[in-house]
Amino acid sequence: SPASSEHVASLADRLSAESPAAEESAAAACDAVRPLLGGLSCRSFLSDHWEVAPLLSRPGAAWARALFSLRDVERMARLWPLRFLRNHGTAVVHTPGSGFLADPRWERGAAVPPDIVEVALAAERTFVLHNLEVYSPPVAAFTRSVVAFFHAYTQVNLYVSPAGLEVATSPHQDAHSVFIVQARGCKRWSVHPPARGNWTLRSLQRGKAGEVLSPSDGSLMQPPSIEATLTPGDVLYVPRAFFHATATADAATGDSCGGADAGDPSAALTISVLSEDVFATWLYLLGEALDELATPPPNPPPNPP
Repeated sequence: SPASSEHVASLADRLSAESPAAEESAAAACDAVRPLLGGLSCRSFLSDHWEVAPLLSRPGAAWARALFSLRDVERMARLWPLRFLRNHGTAVVHTPGSGFLADPRWERGAAVPPDIVEVALAAERTFVLHNLEVYSPPVAAFTRSVVAFFHAYTQVNLYVSPAGLEVATSPHQDAHSVFIVQARGCKRWSVHPPARGNWTLRSLQRGKAGEVLSPSDGSLMQPPSIEATLTPGDVLYVPRAFFHATATADAATGDSCGGADAGDPSAALTISVLSEDVFATWLYLLGEALDELATPPPNPPPNPP
């Protein structure tokens, strides 16, 4: 879309900014997000993949462990007033393959218990925790770099699914681009370009609110452009509007995927870059205005007598 092209152009322009301070800031943000970019230069990623084509990266398990551990969930639940299906500290337990329907056994507003991961996995449900950038210091630090690079509001969610699911999530799309960081276990991904262009509004996303789609629906999606099994330390970039489906079982045998990690639950972070969100746009403009106010003019006027 024209808006996307302008956004990519503005990001690329920042990488070649004339201001030394801006150039230093852009270079620092670029270096910080390199684990997401599959060995590409920041400019190449923006021109060849951003909102255009998916990308698989392998920064390594050590990098992923430094960012997040599944043990962090218990600590966050003890430290923060996390609640089910409420804004700020929102958690939800999904029924796998249901089009993201919440399991009603976990009531709206109830406190998230410290052992929620074990409880949800025992019930063969997927546990989701929103806004880890608020509650996890390592995730928060990395998210600041993502925001600085893309100049867009960024939210990080956690998805924990039991092993052996032939369908963890049925095909769906998001109105924003997403980087998936596999932190533990494994998950199979199938990414399909949309049949009608790579642009959608949040209200028009398909495959959510109980809508279960088929990956063979050619009216909505093309054949997969990427089919891959993510293991700890792998990163997958999914452009906005691209359909994607997941499983934690091997497609051929139905057994848990992942080799040495077979049987382990899948834990993955989704780093959502909301470049086309109206709220995010206003935050970006406000941040730009504050930066301008904090930057002294190059030739300040003399003090009045």
